[in-house]
Amino acid sequence: MDKAIYVNNMLTEEMIAASSYLAKKLEQSGLQINAVFWRYLDDSNIWRLYISSPMVSNSGCKKTYMKILDVIASFPESEPIISLENITVTDDKDPLTNTFRKALKPYINGPKRLTKEVVDGHYVDDAYILLLR
Repeated sequence: MDKAIYVNNMLTEEMIAASSYLAKKLEQSGLQINAVFWRYLDDSNIWRLYISSPMVSNSGCKKTYMKILDVIASFPESEPIISLENITVTDDKDPLTNTFRKALKPYINGPKRLTKEVVDGHYVDDAYILLLR
């Protein structure tokens, strides 16, 4: 687990690949995931990975982060990882996740980048949606 990815103000292919791998491994571990997306936080000048799961409502944020940490700990040493400090877990009531799901789910069949767009009345500076259910 020595290969933590540097997350800053640019979304990289390495970040996208590592988050896709993490989402796949989380689902294989039995964690139900409803959304996975990167969001640029303009005020912090950094990207964050958002993972939406019912586990947050059912068991709380701490247990959800622990589950993610357990999955990351099982990665081969050669696999780049996203540090937990760059991940935000949300439940299905999260406003941005609901906006994406309501407005975009019927139109997204794969990853999609949104840049300076208005989605269902909400301005999105920059986001990269990996998974939306």
